Amino acid sequence: MVTKARVAPFLVVLAAVVAVPIYKWVDETGKVHYSDQPPAAEYEPEELALLPAPSEDAVVQAQARLNRLMAEQRASREQRATAQEQARLERELEEAQRAQRLERCLIAQQNLHTLEIKRPVYRVNEHGEIVYVDDQERAAEVQRMREDLDAYCD
Repeated sequence: MVTKARVAPFLVVLAAVVAVPIYKWVDETGKVHYSDQPPAAEYEPEELALLPAPSEDAVVQAQARLNRLMAEQRASREQRATAQEQARLERELEEAQRAQRLERCLIAQQNLHTLEIKRPVYRVNEHGEIVYVDDQERAAEVQRMREDLDAYCD
């Protein structure tokens, strides 16, 4: 990530380098040297032409580009974070729905088993009273539990 703190020292060094001439020469072994000090008299240095220091306008434009790039980077990072959070929430919702389906499947299996046993079955009505489940109601409940099994059990 590019930050102002990283760019500022580079600009200071660049400005210092621009003010000093740079020499290039090749020694007797063919090795190329660069220095801000001229070489010994036996070498013929080439003084490198340096670019002039950037104008104030160029520095302002560069800073504006840097600010724009940093803002785009921040927006991109926030967008990725939002997408990741959305994906996490979707996974959690899917897991909750899967758990709910499993729970409803298990309840339907237990209820169907209870209804299929040839023993009296009771339930609590809306008034909180315990009432007997007659054969007709039992058959309807068995059918409803089978439908629940089809719907919730994979």
